[in-house]
Amino acid sequence: MITTLVDFQRSDLRALEWSINEITDNVINHAQSPVGGFLHFSSYTVSRAVEFAVCDVGIGIPATLRAGLGQVLTDSEALELAIREGVTRDKKLGQGNGLYGSWRIAQLSGGIFEIFSGRAHLFSSPDHGLSIQDTAIPFAGTLVVSKIPYLRTIDLSEALVFGGKKYMPVDLVELEYEADAQGNVDFFLGRESGGGFGSRQAGEPVRKKLLNIARLDGINRITIDFSDIPLLSSSYADEVFGKMFMS
Repeated sequence: MITTLVDFQRSDLRALEWSINEITDNVINHAQSPVGGFLHFSSYTVSRAVEFAVCDVGIGIPATLRAGLGQVLTDSEALELAIREGVTRDKKLGQGNGLYGSWRIAQLSGGIFEIFSGRAHLFSSPDHGLSIQDTAIPFAGTLVVSKIPYLRTIDLSEALVFGGKKYMPVDLVELEYEADAQGNVDFFLGRESGGGFGSRQAGEPVRKKLLNIARLDGINRITIDFSDIPLLSSSYADEVFGKMFMS
């Protein structure tokens, strides 16, 4: 995400990362999908929004909640319960806040949140509010779609409130690129360039990542480590460092 977003805030990254992690974790722990799950991520630079979809072919949210809660629920009732705080089939596997928190993030950002599972469809948007409808054709598994604009800052302290307590997750930026007390960050180029060091195409995401890291609060200097890199092509170097110098 840090290589594709533009004009974002640190809290935007935290919100997106938390939401994607929680929903994909649901696939692993609850879906019982024989082929696992599928994730599709899109970034819209003009409208300043991201959209992700997580899909599986498991037993579906209604069947999961009916088994865990021991209640006779319609599919629509199950989806309504799924986005409530603390609802889960098994507290040993999680606190039941993943879908709730993800919906709240989409809601507070002015975005769209959808769930298709069983014979029900949940839809939330600023224009239409929250609606849950029965569907004639069942969805075999679960599909969660979230479109989150980042034109305005996402207040995670308002979105992620569980049991009356505010929750602030640790994100990848904090783990990988957190600055030291002087605001310095070490950037190991050899770990970042998965496409090699021979083309402009390989250098473009690295340049975007460096520029985005430089925009984060508390960053004063980025030290680029070239260890274990035998050679950079002139095209790669120009794409990463030449364009940054000229910008």
